[in-house]
Amino acid sequence: MKLWIQKAALLTAALLLLTAARAQQAPDHIVRLYPEGQGVDRGVVEDGITVTLGPGCSNELNVPQTWDGTLLRRVSDPWLRIYLPEKNTSGQMVVICPGGAYALLSTESEGELAARWLNERGIAACVVWYRMPNRHDIVPLTDVQNAFRYCRYHAAEWGVRQIGVMGFSAGGHLAASASTLFTDEITRPDFSILFYPVISMEEGLTHEGTMFNLTGKDPVLRERYSLEKRVTAETPPTILLLSSNDDAVPPENSLRYLRALKAHGVPAQIHSFPTGGHGWGFAARKYTGKKDPIGDDARATADTALETFLRDCRKSPETVLLYPEGQGVDRGIVENGIAVTLGPGENNEASGPEFVKESGNIGNVGDSARMILYIPEKCNGQMVVICPGGGYSNLAMRHEGHWVAEWLNARGVAACVLVYRMPRGTHPQAPITDVQNAFRYCRHHAAEWGVRQIGVMGFSAGGHLAGCASTLYVDEITRPDFSILVYSVLTFDESVKKKGTFEQMTDGGKRTDLRAYYSLENQVNEQTPPAILLLSEDDKGVIPEHSWRYFEQLRQHGVQAELHILPYGGHGWGWKTSDKSGKPDPLHDGVREVLFHCVENYLERMSLNK
Repeated sequence: MKLWIQKAALLTAALLLLTAARAQQAPDHIVRLYPEGQGVDRGVVEDGITVTLGPGCSNELNVPQTWDGTLLRRVSDPWLRIYLPEKNTSGQMVVICPGGAYALLSTESEGELAARWLNERGIAACVVWYRMPNRHDIVPLTDVQNAFRYCRYHAAEWGVRQIGVMGFSAGGHLAASASTLFTDEITRPDFSILFYPVISMEEGLTHEGTMFNLTGKDPVLRERYSLEKRVTAETPPTILLLSSNDDAVPPENSLRYLRALKAHGVPAQIHSFPTGGHGWGFAARKYTGKKDPIGDDARATADTALETFLRDCRKSPETVLLYPEGQGVDRGIVENGIAVTLGPGENNEASGPEFVKESGNIGNVGDSARMILYIPEKCNGQMVVICPGGGYSNLAMRHEGHWVAEWLNARGVAACVLVYRMPRGTHPQAPITDVQNAFRYCRHHAAEWGVRQIGVMGFSAGGHLAGCASTLYVDEITRPDFSILVYSVLTFDESVKKKGTFEQMTDGGKRTDLRAYYSLENQVNEQTPPAILLLSEDDKGVIPEHSWRYFEQLRQHGVQAELHILPYGGHGWGWKTSDKSGKPDPLHDGVREVLFHCVENYLERMSLNK
């Protein structure tokens, strides 16, 4: 019986695709997400490489899906329909989630026509024919996350550097789920476009059919999928478009989501038009020949707002995977047939997705090791590779990563925030390989970005990694031009060691040979790059002795070095300014100003070295 159902599904899919040719613009690629069906937990495999994950579970819809060219019903066999512009002038792609109350998919005005609109503007599109949940809540999110995995894998081939998500009504809820419940940077959208979305599962506010089809009446699931409660500072920039006279999904859904985005400092905007009701999507007169539900003037405004939002998003940081084929393949980044970086070397054996803490810290980095590139419009010639701290067990991405990069960009300095693999006790070379590959990539693109000099910056355990980059480099390409070490772990000497960091790099302290090797005061020589060390006198997490020892060795070997010990602040203050965190600055304004002056002056002095 199962074999019969699988064959019927394939036949139905083939008929659907033939039907599509009658009325729709033909996709450039059509991909079946689960080639072996929902009964086998395996996804797309290409040339022996696992590109996507499996379906996780079945939605238990064992009846053929049907499509009349406009509405797709009872979806149990999900597909990706990929539309590529003649030339991708934007570097962008959008994963599109049609609406339909999680019962069906409105594939025309909320799918194919949206893709056409994007293609006309040099933007690639992927329409996801996702499975209906049938009260298996994780099913549609699994499908859209696998769509992101597939599109990220082929991004370079398609000229794509940035992938966002777009959703309509229940598809808007799915797009917002992708924007708040992502598992790692591969599945995290770079931006989010939500048309009249369902956001909340709260009775009286939600769309009842959407809620019931996704969660039934389960109060735990309704809480989980009330997405205004799932927003964090890592939720991507968002634009919301809707009509104020929508009587199907109350506009309060969008307003609640907007307030949550603003509360967490996420760039967001909303455009609510006076007419149109619900479900207008891209049913513009130019595509349908019929009266536009929101009116021609409102459509022109919506188009302009969306075009401007997409253009602004292009200025956002670009994410580049260090190992596009994962740690299981010892190959790095290849561009135009040229090996730009080396492979991962050893596998750190991190399995499953990354975790993201409420603080914004991330952990369990493995295949998802990556660079987040912040390139200013006008670069002053300098770039800094940033290594966030976190005890070599997680990464403090906000105040020791993103906020630092934004500060550097404001001063004309390019930045690369490194999301490096954790050593996990027995793989100490993994993070070092990652930082060296980051230097290879950035050196390769330096002229294109206007960069002449690349330094390294690290915080706490990330400072140890920056110190490794400065002392254990393998050639001039991987050697930093300067280093900025902030309250850094620099020695594993038994008397002053930082326990967690120490154990993660030395197999719980068992490897005495590694303890000496990664005590970086032992690795300083005359070729070690110039350094500035910054810390607080009252740091109990990593005591000042770490910086003292490294500083003394730099001086003894004639390396240009400076040391600044601030009077207070403890450990972990990074770039946690009050305007960024919304909390009192651990350094207070006066000391923060001194710190910033120290770094600015140091960067200026280093620029004279080239």
